[in-house]
Amino acid sequence: MIELTEKENNDFISVLKNEKRASLFKLFSRTDKGKGGDRKKLFQFIFDKPYSEKEDFLLRNEFRLLKEKWRDFLAGLFLKRSTEESRHYRDLLLLKELFRRNESEVLEREILRVKKYLRDGEDEEVLKEVLLLEQRYLINQAGISLQNLSQIRSINEELLMIDQRIHRRTRLYAESVKAWNYRMLQIYDPGGAYFYQLPVDLLQSENESDTEARFYLLKIKSLYAPQHERLELLLEMVQLAEKIQRKGFPKGRELAVIYSNLGVEYSFVPDYDQSLEQFRKSVELKNEIQQINFHQILFNYISVCIKSGNTDRAMQLIDKYGTALNNDSFLSPRYRVVHIMALVFTGEIKKAKQIFPEQLKEGNYENYIYHRVVQLILFFEDGKIDLAMNECLNLLQTVKGKSGLDHHLLFLKSFRKIMEQSMQMEDRKKLSNAFIKGMLTETNPDKFLQQNVIPLIWLRKKLLLSQDS
Repeated sequence: MIELTEKENNDFISVLKNEKRASLFKLFSRTDKGKGGDRKKLFQFIFDKPYSEKEDFLLRNEFRLLKEKWRDFLAGLFLKRSTEESRHYRDLLLLKELFRRNESEVLEREILRVKKYLRDGEDEEVLKEVLLLEQRYLINQAGISLQNLSQIRSINEELLMIDQRIHRRTRLYAESVKAWNYRMLQIYDPGGAYFYQLPVDLLQSENESDTEARFYLLKIKSLYAPQHERLELLLEMVQLAEKIQRKGFPKGRELAVIYSNLGVEYSFVPDYDQSLEQFRKSVELKNEIQQINFHQILFNYISVCIKSGNTDRAMQLIDKYGTALNNDSFLSPRYRVVHIMALVFTGEIKKAKQIFPEQLKEGNYENYIYHRVVQLILFFEDGKIDLAMNECLNLLQTVKGKSGLDHHLLFLKSFRKIMEQSMQMEDRKKLSNAFIKGMLTETNPDKFLQQNVIPLIWLRKKLLLSQDS
């Protein structure tokens, strides 16, 4: 059984206490406290007699009944929440009952009331049901008159328009899922022949009037748009999401993801203040999104904190959510190197060494090289300069000719150049200001901001410290 909140737990206990079978409450009270492991003791506690294998079915039956009560309780919670959240469906049921009873006068009055707030609340799915009911009433029970015929025609026209809007929204939502799926396949399986193209008839949707339909259209475009266009698309998506009032639209979840995407995009500009603000807003909506999505948002947030020099905030997030991120099998390898670098920036070299893996498995090649670059940094920070230099030279040979590793190649070449220059100086800690200035220009990470540039940022920080000294 899933974990209940304290209030839900107390409510469920009340339900069980009201049952005629006291054994169910006794079973829940014992298993809820983690003492249900010993069947013999549990049997004795519930039935007040010694356990026997022949009578084990009694205990199994109690477990079955308890699970049924638990399922009924959870279903009741959902029903209660649904009733509280939406009077729309309740009023639809009321109208149907009035229709069945032929209460014409009350029905006509209630239909006018319900239609008004349904239009105001943009709940078109329920409005459609109400209009269908009103149409049936006018056709079958209100009698034929010019006024009724005109009203029936008007309702029918509105129904057709609602149907078109609902159909278009549904279709564009389905297309957005398809576009996202293809985009993920392109990222995680670059060799596959995955190509998404918006259907021809939807290409003519630039002036889409329905807010939600346009939102999904922009969502599709944002997945494939070049960087300079994507930021504008995401900003418009925020405005559209705020306007959508339809009850079924998952506003919180959509906004959490958009804010996170904006945080990533602003970090590429880079505008770190805006980036961190967007991530902050995304994390505030953590209860609206799935855990796996929240972990990805946290990973990106921590990475940007480190890139922007906000290592204190990075460590706060790591202290609060690090265990969960470390247990996420998908994110764990990437999170580990970010965690190590956060510790390096805060001077916790010993702790950083402790969480570095004893053996590196190649696996994802870019991630493997990233780990080795971080290992080089740990050698340097630990005072093992010769080991760091040897690792640098080995890595230069390893990544030579490999595509997609230009950011690591720049780091390695720059590190070697700085070390060689340092070795030529009498005082190895002193580099000329002219050399440092040239290296700061050479190691500018701006063109690699979509990749793992934290090692480059570490190197530049070392150069700046050398310049200050």
